[in-house]
Amino acid sequence: MEGTSELGQIPICLFYKAKEYPKPPKLYRRPIPWRDETKYLGVILDKRLTYKTHVAEVKNKVTAVNKKLYYVMGKNSKLSPRNILLLYKTLMRPIMSYASPVWGAAAKTHINKLETAQNKIARQITQVPWYVRNKQIQRELKLTPLLDYFSHQIF
Repeated sequence: MEGTSELGQIPICLFYKAKEYPKPPKLYRRPIPWRDETKYLGVILDKRLTYKTHVAEVKNKVTAVNKKLYYVMGKNSKLSPRNILLLYKTLMRPIMSYASPVWGAAAKTHINKLETAQNKIARQITQVPWYVRNKQIQRELKLTPLLDYFSHQIF
């Protein structure tokens, strides 16, 4: 749990469609404030369960790892594309797919943000010109689209 014994640190998030919250619950006669989002087991849950902030944070984590590994995976890399793809699958894809059975049903616009991150990394691996389509790169690398990958994990 994220909080401590102080009332301001207790995370309470109500998954609620209405614009106004009901009266907050009380602990030791003091009201506990509502939060719009809370982090639970590494997944950021917002009050409408859109997972927008969670997807944005995951994308930021993946781009941070990609920047750290740029010298290993970039243009001047001495590794083969097969080994760079292996690095992606072992280091970055688990970050993207963590708890995907929970948030994998998020809106397609949110999942597309992760898909663009995967496409950028795939382009970095293959070093193809700008006019080559992403589908062709995915076929060449045998990468499954993230939606298919997430649904494969669920079933």
